[in-house]
Parts: sequence; structure tokens; C-alpha cells
Amino acid sequence: MPLSVVGAFLAVVLVGRYLVRPLLGYVAHTEVREAFTAMDLALVVGAAVIIQ
Repeated sequence: MPLSVVGAFLAVVLVGRYLVRPLLGYVAHTEVREAFTAMDLALVVGAAVIIQ
């Protein structure tokens, strides 16, 4: 397995753990369902743009 694949996997795990999870927790704490849905949609669209 190439080192770049391992690095990309670790980057995804770390970003998800230390950036996305607290951000979603903050949005969920606001108790605004539309904001949480919009944040989820933005994450999916952002991931799709990065993959393209």
C-alpha cells in the first residue's frame, strides 16, 4: 500500500475526529434542525468537490 494512501486515510480520520465532529456538535447544540441539515449537506458537497 503506497504511503500516500495511508497519509490520505489518516488525514480523513483526523479531520473527521478533530474538526468535523466538534463542528457538528456545536451546530447540534444550537437545536436548529435546518442548520444541522445544511451543515451535513455542505460536508457532503465539499467531500464530493474534493474527490472530483
